[in-house]
Amino acid sequence: MEDKQIQKKSLFKRYKFLAIIIVALLGISLILFTVLGYKRVMSVAAVNSQFVSRNDFNKRVDAQIKYQKEQQKIDFDGEGGNKKTETIKEQVLGQMIEEEVIKQEAKKLNLVITNEDINQEYQKMVEANKGEDKLAQIISVYGYTVEAFKKYNLEPKLLRQKVSEKLVASGDLDKEAKGRADEMLKQLRSGAKFEDLAKSQSQDTLTASKGGNMGLVDPKTLPQEFQKQISSIKVGEVSAVFKTSYGYHIAKYVKKDGAKYQISQILIKPKDVDAWIKEKVSQAKVKKYV
Repeated sequence: MEDKQIQKKSLFKRYKFLAIIIVALLGISLILFTVLGYKRVMSVAAVNSQFVSRNDFNKRVDAQIKYQKEQQKIDFDGEGGNKKTETIKEQVLGQMIEEEVIKQEAKKLNLVITNEDINQEYQKMVEANKGEDKLAQIISVYGYTVEAFKKYNLEPKLLRQKVSEKLVASGDLDKEAKGRADEMLKQLRSGAKFEDLAKSQSQDTLTASKGGNMGLVDPKTLPQEFQKQISSIKVGEVSAVFKTSYGYHIAKYVKKDGAKYQISQILIKPKDVDAWIKEKVSQAKVKKYV
């Protein structure tokens, strides 16, 4: 009898403990759901799970409408005005999403914008506009305070600039183009047709559609590195990957006709920073709440 009572008490304790755990988990889930729900309501978008502030969005939209109304005398009344407002909202949202992507990429590159950076840039603008009063007058056209101007204009501008400088200095944009060119050379050496690859991959708008065919060329008119590569290979051969100011090339020596050479090429251009940012934005997981 006593053994049964002990077993009942033991079972009761287990069920009680299990019930406490379940209630605790439900409580935590409810808190997380409430917090995430609140963040979503207070946001216009999520970029890779990072929320974009609805309050900041509204302020920036209002600033654009104020500027266009008062400075450009654009009418925002009626149905036409509603369409203009929606266009501004789309533009501002796109800009804020891009800025959030840049912010995330800057973090990966260990880049930050300090208050000192922002204040130095602001002082440059003060000097360029011959005084803080004059600059404050320009800023007020958008309805911004100085602090709002620094947050919405200077900080994103400086962060983009730092990311650009880092990418250029590191050679990362070059590395990607070089990697693509190397991969194409590998395909050519594995039996791929030069003309097919040129048509599908070359970024030289003048020759890509012609399978890379540059026609008969006087080698003296080519960049020095191009001349060097052509002179080092025989008719029918393909060069190694080489670089000129235009990007990364693979050249094919088709034939010689007198003093001229018939050459085909594949050209891969390094991305510029704007293209790199555009690609990062397209790769981001974006959810819009407006």
